[in-house]
Amino acid sequence: MEGLTTQVLSLEVLERGPHRLVLVVTDRVAGGVAVGGAVPVTLPRDRASTRRVVLTREPGRPWQVDEVRDAGVAQESAAASTSRTSSSSKS
Repeated sequence: MEGLTTQVLSLEVLERGPHRLVLVVTDRVAGGVAVGGAVPVTLPRDRASTRRVVLTREPGRPWQVDEVRDAGVAQESAAASTSRTSSSSKS
């Protein structure tokens, strides 16, 4: 892989402490080239994905990713539910 570029569309800090950081990040792959085969292949742009990311740090150590969960499914489900409720109330 060469030139892999990620575009961060939004970032929200949910929890901040000296040894734990919880974020909600929406990003997408914006470019890159897969190499190693006969011909390099340009990667297409990705759709935006939203994830809940937990970073932890032990004293004297760098931050590390402890957990990543897909947050987009819950948001999409809530939006769909709201849409259905709004539609049904207009009937």
